[in-house]
Formats: sequence, structure tokens, C-alpha cells
Amino acid sequence: MVNEETLKLQNSVMRMEKTCRIIKTLCLICLAGFVLVWSLVVCFFVVECVQAGFAPLNLVDIVFFIMFGVLVCLSLIIAIRAFSDVIAGESPFTLKQAKRLRTLGTVFLLLAVAEALLSVLFGPLSYGAELPGGGLIGLVTVESSMISVNLSMLIVAVMCYGFAVIFKYGILLQQLSDDTA
Repeated sequence: MVNEETLKLQNSVMRMEKTCRIIKTLCLICLAGFVLVWSLVVCFFVVECVQAGFAPLNLVDIVFFIMFGVLVCLSLIIAIRAFSDVIAGESPFTLKQAKRLRTLGTVFLLLAVAEALLSVLFGPLSYGAELPGGGLIGLVTVESSMISVNLSMLIVAVMCYGFAVIFKYGILLQQLSDDTA
């Protein structure tokens, strides 16, 4: 006969799997929406760049925006894969998940470094595109030629690296415990 504590544990696992399915679905929706909007903005950038005669700053805007989009897509894909593994019944405490967290930290670090380098190399930048009928689609404007460091990206990168180390340490402790038992 199954005891009450086992039933509670099974219900908790089922709720967590349902939550992971919802989060995975939201990540998929965000990825699809982001790719759609990102593609449109890249098209606007390219049209604007062609009209401006391939000005260097416009090319830098395009390169940065493409790189930014690739890194955002990569981070969403990493999240989708992580939740897919949990839904499939795999433990979230595996070396594969720790590696994913470390990769995610690297993605955020690359975003912060790229933004800082672009702010130094090209001075005042405006990451955006002008729409044909007027108006502006933009992400961020850097007004000075000083180094612009996105501290929030750096903090998220450090947190991802920290969680990856904690996950790996926990996994290794579990393996050590299993080996001695």
C-alpha cells in the first residue's frame, strides 16, 4: 500500500513537470516572437544601411543587432532544452544542466562585453531602426564615448556561473556519497 507521503511526493513531481511544460511553452512562444520581430528589425536595418550607402556605423548597428539576436535565441534554446529534459523525467541536477548554466553565463557575459566594446570603439551609438513612415524601433542609446557596461548582464552571468558551480559541486558530492554507500 502506498503511504500518504509518497502520494504527496508524486503529486509534487507532477505539478513541477506541469510547471516545466508551461515554462517551456512560454520560452517557445518568446523564441518565435523574438525571431519574428528580430528578423523584421534586421530587415529595416539592412534597408536603412543600403539607403545610407553602407555607412560604417550602420554596419556596426546591424552586426551588433544580429549578434544580440543570436545570443538571445541561444539563451532561449538552452532554457527550452533544460525544461525538456526535466519534462522527460531526467534529473535537473546533472552535469549536462550544469554545463548549460555555464553556457548561459557565457552568453550573458558575451552580450555585456560586446556592448561595452561597441560603446568604446564607436562612441555615441543608437541601436535602433527608423521605420519607413517615421517612428523608431530601438533598444538602447549610448550617449557618450565612455565605456558603457551593462551591469545587469554581468550580474546574471555571474549568477549563472555560480549556479553551475553549485550544481556541479552537488552532483559530485552525490556521486561521492553513492560510491561510499
